[in-house]
Parts: sequence; C-alpha cells; structure tokens
Amino acid sequence: MSDTTAPMAETSLPEFPQIAPWYEYAVERDRVTLRHGDGAVVFQGRAASDFLPTLFDWLDGRHTVDEVSQIIGPVVRPALDNALSQLAQHGLLVQGPGPDAPGNLWRERTATALSEATANSISPADVAQLLSRTHATVIGDGAVATEITRLFTRSGVSTVRAVGEDEAVAKLDRADLPADSQHLVVVAPALTHAQVLGDVNRWALRSEVPWTQVLPYDGTYAVVGPTFLPTETGCYHCFRLRRRSQLDFLPEQRALDAAADAGLVRATSAWSGAGQDAAIAGLALHLVLWSVLPATLAARPLAGRSYTLGWGATGMSLTEHRLFRVPRCRDCSRVRDLGIPQPWFEIGAVVETSSAPRRRPVGADGVTAAVPVTRPTMPVRGRPPRPRPWP
Repeated sequence: MSDTTAPMAETSLPEFPQIAPWYEYAVERDRVTLRHGDGAVVFQGRAASDFLPTLFDWLDGRHTVDEVSQIIGPVVRPALDNALSQLAQHGLLVQGPGPDAPGNLWRERTATALSEATANSISPADVAQLLSRTHATVIGDGAVATEITRLFTRSGVSTVRAVGEDEAVAKLDRADLPADSQHLVVVAPALTHAQVLGDVNRWALRSEVPWTQVLPYDGTYAVVGPTFLPTETGCYHCFRLRRRSQLDFLPEQRALDAAADAGLVRATSAWSGAGQDAAIAGLALHLVLWSVLPATLAARPLAGRSYTLGWGATGMSLTEHRLFRVPRCRDCSRVRDLGIPQPWFEIGAVVETSSAPRRRPVGADGVTAAVPVTRPTMPVRGRPPRPRPWP
C-alpha cells in the first residue's frame, strides 16, 4: 500500500464508521485507489480489491463495527479490523450520523461539504446537528435574495424567513428564537444603494447582532460580505467610507449615499442575468454557513472580509478585500464624540524665563530689585494643520 498524502497516525475508530464521502475510488485487479483533491491512497493486493468494495457499501455511518462484522461475516473479523485500522490511519473514516438520525439529503450534503472544507475537523454528523439548530433571515426584494432563501431551505437549516426591505427592522425586532439556536441575518437588497442597509446596520449595532451584506452586480462587480460583527469589525458605514475613498467620483458617490439613506435611489429596471444571480447567491450561502461551525475549528471567511465577483470582457474575477474600521465612524466609533486632539497635547508645558526684568516696588529699605517673570508657554511653530475630514 502507498500513500501520497500525510503519514499514518494512530487514530481511534468512530462509533459509527463512515467512509469519507468526498473520496472517489477505482478498483483494479490487485489495487484500490482512493483520491480526493491533490492526494491519493492506494491499497494493493488481491485481498484489497476483493474485500474493500464490499466493505465500503456498509460503511454508511449507520452501523457499528460489530454490526458490520455480522453483515459481512464473523469469519473475516480480523481482516475487517485491519482494514478499518488502515482506513482510519489514513483519514478515510468519519463519524457517521447513526441509525436514528433523521434523513435529510440536502442537510447531509451541506454538512459533508462544510466538514470537508475543515479537513474533517468536525464530522459531517456534528455539522448536521448544528444546521438543525440554525435559523436564517434573508432580507431583500431582488432576485439574489430569492435565490439565497431557496438555497438556505435546501441546505437543511431549521427555519428560513424571507423579509421585505420595508419591514426588515420591525421583523428583526420581533424575532422570537430559541436560546440555544444560531440566527443568521443576510441582507441582499435589490439595489446596491438601498436604505435597508443603513437601517439594519444601526439595528445590529444597537442589538449587537452580526449580519452579512450581499450587494447585487452593479456593472463592475457584486459584493459578498463582509459579515459585520458589532464591536469587533467595521460597520456598514465604515464600508461605505472605505469604498468611496477609492472612487474617482467622490462627490457623486457622497450624493448617492445620502440619497440611499433617504430612500430616494431607484432602478430603471432589473437587468442582471439568472446565472449571475445564482453565482452570487451560491458563493454567499456557502461562506455564510461557515459561521455555523465552532470558531475554534473553522475560519470565518466573511468576518470583516468581503469578496467582489466581477464580470468583464475578459472573463470573471474574484477578489478578497479586508474591511478596516474607520476610527471616527459616525455609527460604530466609540470616540466619535471626542474632540480632535491637538498635535502637542502629550507635550508638557515648558517654563520659559523672560529676559526682560520687571521692577519690584521700592521696599522699606528704599532698594528696588529686578525679579524674573515666568509664564508657561507651548512650543508652537506656526499654525497646526487642520485635520483632513473623512470622505
């Protein structure tokens, strides 16, 4: 047997062993080759090609090792134990759902995909349990929001609510969810400049609830993310400030943002293609579902990060961006109400002695004396520069 992946390590067998669902395998006369990604594991010998395909059929995650032994035949128990040990050492076994797990094909597929993305740091069965306790709210009136809602439902999350943009904050305030559940909030408006984005941002900061934005294709790119984490990452207004600072038409973008806050932005018509909407929604759903996983076992690809999905004459592009907080953001900054510190505020006052004496009045002895004059001064060299306002 040869292995082109990691070296073997002692691994305990799962209670309900399941062959890793993301592997493909081919059976030849005297070898069985399993492949996933850029790695492969090969079992050699006529015994491997005769025994392993039958074993794979029963490693479905719903039988214990003893039950598999009874099904295949107790006489081959030594061969079974050796095969399971070899499979486990090469990372080819995962913990199965067990016989009592409810059947939900799409939940199982979604859970398997998330488990595979974490290199099986968390088993598909455990991910499926997390999905069963997850609730999603999708806010938006456009095609992307409709597609995200459909994909959430197919992914096996517990409940999915579709909320219109005009009633978003009211519905969020009335959300009554179990204490042990996880609530995912995705805002996918029909327009890039939509009033609901600012409304949800202020609600989230007040309620300390994370939420994810998904902006539709605007002729240059669509935006998936970031997930805004109150007190941890920048907010939506930080995103707007950072975005328009990179544009050549800054005054016009300011006007658009102001119009969006007042709900005055309109669209001539819906014009994006179904394939674009599906691509945006699929990318958004998969990355948002990563937040279901424990933070100690999985990354947060959208936490303070966004992805721009663009289409052009030369093809498609996907670019990652990181959102930095704006220090004096009007919505999320904790120092926005403080005065702007002067350049010398950390420099102590300097005591300067005047060279011009001041005459002391004549004393009783009829003698006058010069006394030094002291006054605190600050080392000012010209007028301090005025602070540059944020865009």
